[in-house]
Amino acid sequence: MQEIGQLTFPRSLEELASFVNLKNIRTLLMVTETFWRLCRPLQDEEFWETKRRPTHPATYSLIDSTKDRRRFCALRLE
Repeated sequence: MQEIGQLTFPRSLEELASFVNLKNIRTLLMVTETFWRLCRPLQDEEFWETKRRPTHPATYSLIDSTKDRRRFCALRLE
């Protein structure tokens, strides 16, 4: 995997105005163009099945089945 762009997404609507600028739009367009140019449909699904790994069970512990906007979110994305 190769990093082709890095963005810090806004955490609120107030930060959205500062996110939409020429530099970020260029980065998003570069990532989009690279994705559509280089990503190809999978031809051999059996090959994919041998290479993929199952999701680690600890990942599911991060997901709560209930929805409550007042609940504290332990994940911080920056």
